[in-house]
Amino acid sequence: MWLRVAALLYLPGLLVALFSFLRGNTSNVRSVSSRGALVSFLMGATVHLVAVVEEAIEVGQLPANNFFEAITLLGLLLAVTLLICQVVYRFDGLAVLLMPLVFLMTLTGGVAGANSSWRLGAGRDAWLITHVVFVMLGYAGLLVTAAVSLFYLWRERQLKQKHFPSEGDRVPPLMTLDGIIAKAGAWGFAFLTAGLVMGIIWASNESGIRWIREQRILVAVGTWLIYLALVYLRAASGWRGRKAAYLALAALGSSVVTWVTHSGVASVLKQ
Repeated sequence: MWLRVAALLYLPGLLVALFSFLRGNTSNVRSVSSRGALVSFLMGATVHLVAVVEEAIEVGQLPANNFFEAITLLGLLLAVTLLICQVVYRFDGLAVLLMPLVFLMTLTGGVAGANSSWRLGAGRDAWLITHVVFVMLGYAGLLVTAAVSLFYLWRERQLKQKHFPSEGDRVPPLMTLDGIIAKAGAWGFAFLTAGLVMGIIWASNESGIRWIREQRILVAVGTWLIYLALVYLRAASGWRGRKAAYLALAALGSSVVTWVTHSGVASVLKQ
């Protein structure tokens, strides 16, 4: 219970990451991260510490005996590191990267157990449908991001070769394309995160701790991490234009692998 409360308090950190992605730098999120989100994150870290200490007292040793205990402990250490860096260095870029990671780690540790009551009722089907819809919306955002990235790279190449657009050219200028990449990427990241969270909760209730060995879930997490890297590099390092476009295409490639593992295409190809 404590871990789930901590994950809920960590959740505003995701909003900081999304806001910074849209704005393109961390200076625009300083007021957000230093006020509401940071206070909520501090409360989450406190509850997180209570959960770890309670578990340590119960088992009589440091709770790091399995994957879920280890990732919970690692999430707490990252949360403490982030808070120290925020107080001492005002490192807002690190907050954009670590807040979503700490949230996902804490949630994973908090849903490690299975719930047999989940198997009954219409809520199970509604949850699964919502999960699929969110993931599809996340992929749609990623597809738009990748498609616009291709136009960006093409337009940039044209300009470098001194081929300036004609009067009837309907491709927007580079700044407009970069803005579309930012907005589509932010919304795609938001929906993909929601879908991934719902998928982890679903898998934990369906199969307990066995879901961590499933390749499709691990690939989905890998896609999310590439997406998070795109968010972080755009916000903290000012990655725009070509670099952001290439990273968006890499995220699309990872999502294709995720799609193949989820849809069973791999088994069909083997036949």
